[in-house]
Amino acid sequence: MTKQEIRRTVRALRRSADPELLREYSEACAARLFLTEEWQRADAVYCYVSLPHEVGTEKIFQRARAEGKLTAAPLLRGKDMLFSAFRGPEDLVPGRMNIREPAAYVPVPALDPLVVMPGIAFDRSLHRVGYGGGYYDRYLHEHPGLMTCALAFGFTVFDSVPYEDFDICPGFLITERETIRRSGSFH
Repeated sequence: MTKQEIRRTVRALRRSADPELLREYSEACAARLFLTEEWQRADAVYCYVSLPHEVGTEKIFQRARAEGKLTAAPLLRGKDMLFSAFRGPEDLVPGRMNIREPAAYVPVPALDPLVVMPGIAFDRSLHRVGYGGGYYDRYLHEHPGLMTCALAFGFTVFDSVPYEDFDICPGFLITERETIRRSGSFH
């Protein structure tokens, strides 16, 4: 399948899924994330603000703030993506494509952030089919060495997905049932 075909297929699958089941899966993903060494080590969490039918991120932001971690969300400026600090949902406004983003840019002075990436589909080698804008790939090329992970519903993980040499894979992938790392799968 091409990236476009995968995007169409997975979007249809996510739209047809039971919203309560997606909420349960999102909570399971968050619980797995909180147990990782990367979560424990991070002093900030740079995370996407979830759209309907994506792995939800509200509990991730809440937990990060409760643990004293700085929270930041993407802010799009032309072809660039910045991560901007914010305190809570009240600081978010509709941005490009109606995706909520911080109302204003506030730099995040973090030393060791964990970047939580979105995606449409993934494979077990951690290749990612994103939404097609290339924002995360460009950001991570410009900021090498950051800890990264992605969240996905298990039904969006394939044996393989198409990818380009410039696509950046997350350091690990979390689904409701497993944590997948390059060296294999850990349940």
